[in-house]
Amino acid sequence: MSNLVDKFLKIYIEKLKYFNYSKHTIRDYSHYFEKFLLGTSKYPQHLTSNDFENYLLNYKFSSVSQQNQLIYHYNH
Repeated sequence: MSNLVDKFLKIYIEKLKYFNYSKHTIRDYSHYFEKFLLGTSKYPQHLTSNDFENYLLNYKFSSVSQQNQLIYHYNH
């Protein structure tokens, strides 16, 4: 499954670059996306919006800023 995660991360990072996100934002967003992908028991292509929602509901946020960043990230 690691190869699939790497493949999805690469596609995701290219999409963020295409939309001209800053290097810092790409680093942060891809970090959280990788954590999500590795933390799920499903293959990436089988994930649904409910999987993202459940992940966010159960995530232990360290700050309101982190919470807002993750919610914004998963909604785009």
